[in-house]
Amino acid sequence: MKEHTNFIIDTYASEDVQKILIGNKIDLKNDRNVSYEEGKELADSCNIQFLETSAKIAHNVEQAFKTMAYEIKNKSQHETINKGKTNINLNARPIKDTKKKCC
Repeated sequence: MKEHTNFIIDTYASEDVQKILIGNKIDLKNDRNVSYEEGKELADSCNIQFLETSAKIAHNVEQAFKTMAYEIKNKSQHETINKGKTNINLNARPIKDTKKKCC
C-alpha cells in the first residue's frame, strides 16, 4: 500500500507541498477498510500527519483544516527565517588595506 501511496503523492504533489493523510467516513465503522493503526503507520512511514474524520458526524473536519493551515504556516515561517540567515565567521581576521599610501 505504501508504494501505491508514494506513487500518488509523487505524481500529484510536488516535494515542497504540505501533506496530510485523512481517514474519512469513520462513522461507518462496520464498513471500515483501514484500521486507525494502519493509517497511522502509513502516515508515519511517509512522514506526514494522520487524522480520521467524518463529515456526517462533524468529527475532526475542522481540525483537519486547522492542522493543514498550521503546517503550511509553520513551514512558511521556517523557510522565511532560513532565507534571512547569514553566516558570520567570528574568528575572521580583519581585511588589511592593500592600497599603498601616496605620502
